[in-house]
Amino acid sequence: MAETGQQTLYRFGAFVLDTSRGVLLENDAEVTLRPQSMMVLQVLLENHGRLVTKEELHDRVWGQKAVTDDSLAQCLVEIRRALHDTDRQLVRTLPKRGYSFDADVIVELAADRTQGAATSSRRTRHAAVLAGVLLAAWLGWSYWAGTGLEPSIAVLPFDDLSAAQDLQFVGDGLAEDILNTLAHHPEISVIARTSSFAYSTGSNDIKTIGQALDVEYVVEGSVREGSDGSFRVVAQLIETDGGTHVWSEAFDVAMADLAAVHERISNEVWLRIAPEAATMEARAVVPGFTSDELILIARHSERELRDLNEIDPELLATAIQRYRNATEVNPDSARAHAGLARVLLVDGDLPGAKLAIEAAVAAGSHLSEVHEVLGRYLWLTGQPGAGAAWEKAVELGPNNADAMGSFGYWVWIQGGIDVAEPYLVRALHLDPGSLSRYADLGNYLGNEARFDEVEELMEQIQQRFDSAEGYRVIAHLLNTMNRVDESIAWLVRARDKDPDNPVYSWALAELFADIGDYETAIRLDPGPGLGLLLKMARYPEFIDAAEDQLFEDPGDLALRYMLAFAYNATGEHRLAIWQLDRVGVRNFIEPEIRQSLDLAAIYTWIDAKFASGQGAEAQETVDYLKKRFPGSAPNLNWWRHFNVACMESALGSDEAALQELDLIAISPGLPPLYLVRDAHCLQKFSDNPRFIAVIENIEARQEAIRRQVPATLEAFGVDLPEMAGIQPK
Repeated sequence: MAETGQQTLYRFGAFVLDTSRGVLLENDAEVTLRPQSMMVLQVLLENHGRLVTKEELHDRVWGQKAVTDDSLAQCLVEIRRALHDTDRQLVRTLPKRGYSFDADVIVELAADRTQGAATSSRRTRHAAVLAGVLLAAWLGWSYWAGTGLEPSIAVLPFDDLSAAQDLQFVGDGLAEDILNTLAHHPEISVIARTSSFAYSTGSNDIKTIGQALDVEYVVEGSVREGSDGSFRVVAQLIETDGGTHVWSEAFDVAMADLAAVHERISNEVWLRIAPEAATMEARAVVPGFTSDELILIARHSERELRDLNEIDPELLATAIQRYRNATEVNPDSARAHAGLARVLLVDGDLPGAKLAIEAAVAAGSHLSEVHEVLGRYLWLTGQPGAGAAWEKAVELGPNNADAMGSFGYWVWIQGGIDVAEPYLVRALHLDPGSLSRYADLGNYLGNEARFDEVEELMEQIQQRFDSAEGYRVIAHLLNTMNRVDESIAWLVRARDKDPDNPVYSWALAELFADIGDYETAIRLDPGPGLGLLLKMARYPEFIDAAEDQLFEDPGDLALRYMLAFAYNATGEHRLAIWQLDRVGVRNFIEPEIRQSLDLAAIYTWIDAKFASGQGAEAQETVDYLKKRFPGSAPNLNWWRHFNVACMESALGSDEAALQELDLIAISPGLPPLYLVRDAHCLQKFSDNPRFIAVIENIEARQEAIRRQVPATLEAFGVDLPEMAGIQPK
C-alpha cells in the first residue's frame, strides 16, 4: 500500500489515477470526476484488495465536516460510471461493512510535474468539461451535461417578519420564483423546493443546512410591511462552509413590482456563483412571468396541498379557485396556467386541465414546468407523447427534479434500463429531502436485482426520514429483495409510529396473505379489503365488491385490471376483455408504454382473447411485445418470467412457457401464489410436474418466511398482537 500523501500512479486495466495531477486517465484520455469522488477512488486504490469502512472513507475525504451517506453514495455512483463498472465487480459493496476495490493494481511513483502546472490546469479544466459532455451523451443523458463541477445552491423560504405574521405566502412565493429562475441556468445545480423549503434559518444555522442539502451556497431573506402598502424585502447570498456573506441587498417595493425584485435577486446570485457563464450573452428573462398577489397565494395553497399525505377537498378547491383568479388577472402567465392544470389533474378534471395546459403552452412553451405538466396530462389520459413532453422538460429545466424523475421512470418502463438510472439519480440529487425520490430510485434498483445499492439507499432513508412513511418505503424495498419477514417488521414499526392510520395494518394484511397466513391477514384487515380478497383467491366476493367500487369510481384503472384478472381466472373471458377494452388498454402500450401495470393488464387481455377464440386479433400485440422485449436475463424479478410464460402458453409454445416458469424458482422476490396458480394461461399445466414444482417452490418459500417472522419481530423489538396464538404452519 502506498503511503498516504505520496505522489503516486495507480494503474489498473485501461485506467491510471495520477495523484500528483489529481486526474484519472483512460487510455491517456482524461476522465472527469468531482474532487470528492477522486479522493474516494484514491483511498480505495491505496487499500485495494481489503475492506475500507464507510468511517474510513468519511475521515479521509471529508475529515471533520459533517456529511450524510448521500455524499459518499453519489461519489460511488460517479466512480462506477466512470470505470464502466456496471456489474460492480471493481468497486464492490460489502453490506453493512464498507467497500473494496477488487482488481490488480500496479503502484508507481509519479514524476515531478510541478513545472507548467498552471498551463496544465487550464487545459484540464476545458478537457474536463468536454469529457463530461461526451460522457453524458454516451449515457443518453442528453440534457444534463453534469460534470459535478457546477456550483450548488438552495433557496430557503423568506421569513415573514410582519407584525401580523400574515405575509408568509409572499415570502414563499418570492423564494420559489427565485428558485425557478435559477433552475433555468444549466451551469448551476439548484436543490428542489421540497427539500430546501424544509429548512429555515430560524431553526438551523447555515452550515448545518449546507451540509444537510450538500450545497455550497444558500439564498435566504425576509419580507415585512413597508410604508404606504409596500414591502421591505431583504435577500442574502451566503457561502455555507464558512458562513460568509457573499452579497446582500434590501428592496422597498409594491406588490406589482415583486416580479422585478425576484429577477434582480436571481441575476445578482447568478452573477456571483457562476461568473464565467455570466460573461456570456445574457439570457432573456422568461416572458409572461408575473408575481402578483393572486399567483403567490395560489402557489401557497398548492404547496400546502402537496405536503399532505391525502387530498383535502376544501384546500384543493381553494387552490383551484385561486389559480383561476390568477389566470383571469394575468392571462399571459404560463406559470399560472400550468399551476391551474396541476391542481385540476389532482381533482380529476381532465377537460379543464387540457384547456389550462393549452393556455400554458401558448404563453410559455419554453418553460420546463409547462412541458412537465403536459407530460402528466398525456400520461394520465393514456395518450402518446408523455415521454417527449418530459424529455423537453428535462432539456429546458436541468434542475427540474419532477421532470427528471418522471422522464427517468418513463425511460425505464420503455425498456431503457441503463439509460433511466442517471435521471432517477439526478432527481434524488436535486431533491434529497423528498422521500418519494428515494422510493423511485430504490424501486428501480430493486426490480433490477441491484440489492447492494438498495441497501445503501435504505440506510440513507433511515438517517433522513424517521417517520412512518419512511419505514413503509423501507418495507417496500425489502419486499423487492424477498426479505418479507423484515418488510413485515418495518411495517409494524410504521404502524407503531402512526397507530391511527389504518393503511399500515392493511399493508401488513396483504403481506401476510402473500406468505399464506390468511388468519393473521384477516385479523389485521377484518373487512377484508379488495386487495386482500384477491390475494386469498376469494374471487366471487372480490368480483362483487370490485364491480360496485368501479361503478362509484370508473377511473380506477388498477382495480379494473384486477377485476379483469379475476374474470379471466374464473372463465369469464369476454367480461375480462370488455373491462379492458372499455379503457382502451391496448393503446397504453403502443407507441409507448405507460406503466408496468398496463403491461400486466395487456397480458391478461391477450390471454382472454386467445381463450375466447379471438387469437388472431391478439397476435399483432404478441408480435409487438416480442419485438419490443426480445427477452430477459435469468434471475431477474419473477414477474417478467411470468408474463412471458403466459404469452408463450397462449401461443401454444408450451416448452418455452415452462422454461420461463422454471426461472421463477430462482428469481428474487416471492410471486403471489394466486397469480401463478390461477392465471388462465397456465391452468393447462396444472398436472404438469414442472408446473407443480413451481407451485411447491412458492409454497415452500411461503412456509420458510412464516417460520422466520416471529424471530425477526423479536430481533427488531416489535410486537404484532394479531399474531398471538398463531403457530408457524
